Amino acid sequence: MTDETRRAHYSRKGAMRTIHALIVLGGSGTTRQIADRTESLAVHTDIDSVRCLLMDHLGITREESHDLVRREHGGTSNGRRVYRYRIDDRVVALYRRLAAEGFPKRKRTATNGARSKEPSGTAASRPTEPMGTTAPHVAEQTSMFDNDDSLWKGRP
Repeated sequence: MTDETRRAHYSRKGAMRTIHALIVLGGSGTTRQIADRTESLAVHTDIDSVRCLLMDHLGITREESHDLVRREHGGTSNGRRVYRYRIDDRVVALYRRLAAEGFPKRKRTATNGARSKEPSGTAASRPTEPMGTTAPHVAEQTSMFDNDDSLWKGRP
């Protein structure tokens, strides 16, 4: 583990999910394709997690990780930016090795490995509202921009 990844916090699960999506997509996919496969709302963050995973397990630098997970810029006819990510064969090999080992294994910590001190059924363990209901203030409002056009002033 390098000093850079020792300080970095990254999602092992998000990294593995993203690599898997890119493998299924043939080694390359746009942000939209990756998001559709992984159901992630933070694809660029997941890509950064992939790079951290590579630095952690392959002992490479951040610059070298960008060679293994490349981002290509493109665009649509409407002028929107499109990013395509491509992974190197070494990323696929690492994914297969880690998946065979059962990675990611969850580390046992005081918060995720210890039992709650509250007995089940106490007020602390029950939700405050029944599941499936919507709080009244949320049900009335359909959008945060319904009645306040001032947020859009000055924008095209």
